Amino acid sequence: MRVNTIDEVKTIEREAETLERDYKDKLKQMEVETDEKIKEMKEKVEADLAQFTHQQASKKEEKLEKLKVAINEEQQKDIDQLKTNFKTKEDKLVNAVIEEVMRTYGNS
Repeated sequence: MRVNTIDEVKTIEREAETLERDYKDKLKQMEVETDEKIKEMKEKVEADLAQFTHQQASKKEEKLEKLKVAINEEQQKDIDQLKTNFKTKEDKLVNAVIEEVMRTYGNS
């Protein structure tokens, strides 16, 4: 009976050692999988961030380009208006200059 009990204890000890080894192996495997998952998630976040940054830069460039076009159009309107105003008042200016010259220098 005593030998049988000792054998049972040894068997239980071996099973406990096996369970402990399996536990440590499983724990190590879980740590590796967790590290891999974290690495994958970091890479995805970095890729998403890069894509977002690129999209925002593209949107910014697009808005800047539209703003430049709008400013150029506004400037061209102003230039055209000034030219029109000058053309319409050019004759008056010439006549005013001639009158001033005539007054200053007479009919010589």
